[in-house]
Amino acid sequence: MRGFLVLCALVAAPFAVSASQDRSGSAPREHDDAEQCESANGDDDRSNDVRTLTGQQDGEEADEGEEGEEQCAPPPPPPPGVTVDGRVYDVATGLGLSGWSVDLSGSVSATALTDGNGNYSFTVPAGTYTVCEGMPLPGWTNTFPPNGPTCPFGLGYGPFILTAGQSASLNNFGNTHP
Repeated sequence: MRGFLVLCALVAAPFAVSASQDRSGSAPREHDDAEQCESANGDDDRSNDVRTLTGQQDGEEADEGEEGEEQCAPPPPPPPGVTVDGRVYDVATGLGLSGWSVDLSGSVSATALTDGNGNYSFTVPAGTYTVCEGMPLPGWTNTFPPNGPTCPFGLGYGPFILTAGQSASLNNFGNTHP
C-alpha cells in the first residue's frame, strides 16, 4: 500500500512530518523524535520506523520530481563505560608475559588474554568488579599481588566499585618459575 501526503500551505517556520506503517493490525500509535529508523538488533522488521521529511519553505521551488530529504532520528549515545587494566609479568625479568588469561567477575564477567607486552584491558559497564589471574602456565606460580581477594590461582584485586568514566589501572600480576 502506498501513502501520499499533500501539504496545502507552507509556513516560514521549519517543519517536520513523521510517517509510519503499522503491520501489526493494531491502532496507530504516537511516535516521538527519539525513535530510530532501524531496530536495535539490526533486523529487517521496520514496522515501527520513524522518518523525518524536510522540504522547501518560503517560496522555494522544488525541482521536478524532487522529494523531501529523508532523515533517521539518531540513536541515543551509549552510556560511558569503565576500564579495568593491568599487566602480567615475569618477576625475575620484569618482562610481560604474552597470552596469559585474566578473569574479570562482578557486574559483568569476561576473560582477556595479555598482548605481546603482557598488558590486558577490559571496557565494561559501570559496576563492582574483581580481577583474577587465570591459570598460570605449567611451572609458573603467581606471587603478586601479595594480598587481595582469594582467586582460584592466587590473589587478585577488588572488589572495587567503578562509576561511569572511571578506570581501575595497575592491576598487575607477577609470576615466577624455577
